[in-house]
Amino acid sequence: MAVSLRAIRPRVFRVIIPTRVDIEARAGMREYLDEVKKIMQDNYETARSSPGYTRTNRMRKGWKVRVPSNNFGDLINDVRYTSLVQGPNRNTTTGRVTQQARFRERGWLSISDVARDTKHRYERIMNRRIKSTLERR
Repeated sequence: MAVSLRAIRPRVFRVIIPTRVDIEARAGMREYLDEVKKIMQDNYETARSSPGYTRTNRMRKGWKVRVPSNNFGDLINDVRYTSLVQGPNRNTTTGRVTQQARFRERGWLSISDVARDTKHRYERIMNRRIKSTLERR
């Protein structure tokens, strides 16, 4: 009985460059947070305002994206009443102020709802960004 041995080599070898992964992860985080920011800003135009209130656009313009590292980012709105209008919709253990029901009834989106509804976009963006770092050799 004859035995033959043959080495199997992969046709394509891919190298991961850590600095490129870091850059792409940070860019992916910013891309996702910019999408969420746009949703929150667009909601400002579609939600009904309270009777007798004149909009100032401060809350719409107040959304800021900050990505200090490749593994987290912040979407912040420093306008003092934002947490009442578009804040988290569930009581948190930290005692933070949450979205009031009257704003939810008027069509204001909660940041919690937007984060939950766009979770799949985050995964898709990050997967695309990380895959783009694989270099063919």
